[in-house]
Parts: sequence; structure tokens; C-alpha cells
Amino acid sequence: MSNTSIIDIVSDRLFKSKAFSRLAEKLGAQGDISVAAPISARPLLVAAIFAPSPKSMLVLTSGEEAADHFARELRVWLGSETAVRFPLYTHRPWRQQELIDEHVAQVGARSHALATLKADEPKLVVASVQALLRRLPPTKTLQQTIHFDSQNTKPGQPTYESIKTALTAIGYERFDYADAPGRFSVRGDTIDIWPAGTSYPVRIEYFGDDVEKIRRLVPSTGQSIGMLAELDIHPAKAIVLNEANSKRAIRRLYGLQPEELKTLPTGYSEHIEAIQAGCYFPELELYQPYLYDQTAILLDYLQTSALLVAVEPRSLFDAAAQYYDTQEQSISAQNLHAARAQALVEAIFMKPADLDFGQRQLMTILTMVSGSTGLDLRLEVKHPTIGGSEERLAQAARNYTQNDYLTIIGTAGHQSRPAIELALTDEFVSFTEITTQTSIQTTPRERVALVTDIDLPIAMTMPAAKLALLGLNDNSAASVARRVQSQRGGGRASSKTIQDPTALTFPFKPGDYVVHEIHGIALFKAIVRQEVAGVERDYLHLEYAQGDKLYTPVEQ
Repeated sequence: MSNTSIIDIVSDRLFKSKAFSRLAEKLGAQGDISVAAPISARPLLVAAIFAPSPKSMLVLTSGEEAADHFARELRVWLGSETAVRFPLYTHRPWRQQELIDEHVAQVGARSHALATLKADEPKLVVASVQALLRRLPPTKTLQQTIHFDSQNTKPGQPTYESIKTALTAIGYERFDYADAPGRFSVRGDTIDIWPAGTSYPVRIEYFGDDVEKIRRLVPSTGQSIGMLAELDIHPAKAIVLNEANSKRAIRRLYGLQPEELKTLPTGYSEHIEAIQAGCYFPELELYQPYLYDQTAILLDYLQTSALLVAVEPRSLFDAAAQYYDTQEQSISAQNLHAARAQALVEAIFMKPADLDFGQRQLMTILTMVSGSTGLDLRLEVKHPTIGGSEERLAQAARNYTQNDYLTIIGTAGHQSRPAIELALTDEFVSFTEITTQTSIQTTPRERVALVTDIDLPIAMTMPAAKLALLGLNDNSAASVARRVQSQRGGGRASSKTIQDPTALTFPFKPGDYVVHEIHGIALFKAIVRQEVAGVERDYLHLEYAQGDKLYTPVEQ
């Protein structure tokens, strides 16, 4: 094994075990797969399938919270660039609801996911079944992402003269300041843009027609806090008018009979004028049947060679039916003509009964209780009790390595690593340090633990594969809180994060940008209490670009 990553090592261990032989055979034969696995192990299982032979994958869950959780854990193993979320779009055009920043962010994230599925590079997209039901423009009309490259090495980058038109074409609006997602401003050779789906604006500095610099900005002050080599700008509106779809809609709308006009949204006369003028309005999404020959849903953007992962199918269809009924009731509550209400529902949402997974390879993940027969894998998982203790973690690592388990230890943060390694040394556990940023050039040695910088969400073992994943961020979070509280002298257990004492002690508060004397501008997240080498103290949690974190003792 050479030039591998941590997930490659885990995947290799799993698929070399006898328990995974049938699953491996089905994957290779492109057959449908059925597995039973506990919730805690599902993201790791999917990551282990993806890693050795990457192919586009779509994971469907029965709710947004479950999708968020699944994506977060996938990113632990695969990184944020590989695991992408397709979030629920919560805008309700039938209520004449104006777009807010949250809606623009959702559109940006959804556009990113759609572009990801259409790209050649395999990625993994996670969505709830509720998000799946919302209709989309057809795949051939996918709005183009604008790509910026400060090295000007890729063709097709917009020039200074064309960038304003290009941004408007994908739903961005020009203002004096780019002070909200979906807005841009122009000053001389500088374009400020707040991309949909990001938490910060950027500044594009041109030199002639070439992009000279791309800067990340502080939203409140406009101060530059970092340079970007590349940047993708995703569409800011779910539906964007152009000459082709505007003409198509006008032709069809003017051809409607008087009885058919009853199916149009309230205020359709003004809407038709806006479409004719190429102007956006909040109810535009309701006119998709007239703008396009045929609408699509997320599944239509998925390549036929992709793997579709359905997490608990029965729950998926129950959740889809419930969500569709809720939206139908919301539209009916507007006291609309029955034909109009039904037309609006069908213009925006697909009926759950009409969902078709097509001929793609399907992997269903069932609960351990329901998944009893006909399974390709039944994944048994155990959860050792670590309780936030370096000593118990080291003792567990000793027991597992002595029993020939591949033992991987995740350090929750760089502050905890020295204490963990000291405890391992005290227990006579041999270990090797590896990171997610470096490739592993050799096969892991037997009975040697791997200490990584992965933030493992939960401690677990898979006995059938002799795999142990250990960390302080285990399932015994409550015991961590009790331990910290007892060391402080008793009282009610609470979170390790202190309740904002900065209001009394510092001229700044969580969420403010601060300047570190050595490391520069950072986002101040919170004051946290951490134990390092047996000593507890309070630290300022600072976050930098690219997710870098720094913990600085408050006394410094």
C-alpha cells in the first residue's frame, strides 16, 4: 500500500475482512445492495465504499437534521470538498414571500451540489428526501458557475467588461455595497461580490482583463482577511429569466383559455408583464411549467453510473409523503380556487408516488432490527466508554492493539494530542503519528496504533473487521461534562463552553474578528476550557481561513 490516506487504510481493513466479502462482490458487479448498520457507523461505511474507487454518490436521508449529521461525519473522512450538501429550499412563493439571505444561501448550496453532480470528478452529495421533491430547471439549462482564478490559467474566465453581465445572468443584483448574499458592487477595477452559499463577501481585483487578486473580506467592515487562489460563484436565484425561457413562457401564457387562467397564481397579469420585461419576482418559481418544456428533480442530475444510497427507505417515503401533504395544506390555506391550488403544488413539488430511482445501482441501509434477512452485510458495532479520559483511551488502545485490531486514535484538537500520546506511552502502546494532510507511504504495522488529527465524532469498534476507532469526542459526552464539573468543585453539569464571560472581561465577544499579535486576523468563536497534560485552563478559540483553529490561553 502506498500513497494512501486514513480512510483508505480503514476501507482496506474493512473489505479484507470476511464479513465484507459479499458486499465487495455486489459493488463490483454493480448489483443492488442491502446492508444493516447502526446510525453511528453509516457515514464511515459510505466513506469506505467511496474512497478506494470514487464514483458519484447521492445519499438520501429522511430529514434535514439527519442529512446535516451524515454530511458532517462524511467530511471527517473525505473532506469538505468531496462531501457536499444539497439543502432544503424553504422559500414559499405561493405566499408572495420575498427572498431573504437564508434562501439565497440555500440556492447557492443547491447550485453547487448540482454542478458537482454534473462534473466529471466523482463527488458525494447528501440530501434529505424533502429537498429531493422540489422541482428544478431541466439539466440542460443548468445555470453556469462563474470561476475565478488569480493565476489566470483557465480559459473562459470573465473579463472586467463581461463580469457585470455574467453576474446578473445568474441572479446577482448590483448595489452600492455587497452587504448581503447575492449582491455585488463595482468600484473602479474592483468588484465586490457576496457569493450565494458563503458566509463572507470577496473582492476581485482586475488588472486590465486579468484577475490580479481575490480577497476574502470581513462582512461588517470590508477588511481583507485572506487571499484566495480560486473562487467559484454559484447562482443566487433558483430560477433566472433569459431570452429563451421568457419567450417560451409568454407564448404559452398568452395561449391559455379563460378557464385555464384560473390555474395561474394570483396577480398573474403583473407577473406576465414582469416575465416579458425579464424581471425577477418572488412568485417566478410557480411559472416553471411555462418556462420549461419539462422540469427536473435532483435525481435527474445524477449520472446513470452513480450509486444511490437510501437510508431506511420506508422512513424516506413516509417523510416525503408527510412533507408533500404539509406543503399542499400550506398552499390550500391561501383560500385559492381548487384548480389553482393543485396547479401550484404540482408546479413546485413532485408527488412522492412519482419518485423513480431509475436503473442506478441502489444501496439501501436498514436498521439492525429491521434488516434481518437477505442482507449483503450486517455491520455489528460496539461503543467503548472513553468518557473524555486520556487514561481510559490509552487503556482501550492497549487492549485492542494487543488483540490485533487496527487502532486509530483521533485527537479532538491539537491541544489534546500531547496528553493522549503521554497516556499511550504510560500504557506502553506503540503508536505512529499521521495527519489527514499527508499521504501514508507504508502499510500500518501490526499492534501499532495510529494517532491522527481526525476529530472522530464517536468511539466505536467493528469486531468482524478488527477495527477500533477511539477518541475523546466519544458517545459519553455527558460523562465529560460531569468530569469537568466535578473538577471545578461540583454543581450542575453543563457544557464545556463557558457562558460568554467576555462581556465582562474583554472589549470583544464571540463572533467578533480579533487580531492575534503573531497570527493576524481571526474569528473569535468562544472561550473553552481544555485539559492539557493534566492541567485545565481557559483558552480563546480562534478560527482562521480554511478552517484553521488556534487555542490561546486567556492569560496571554
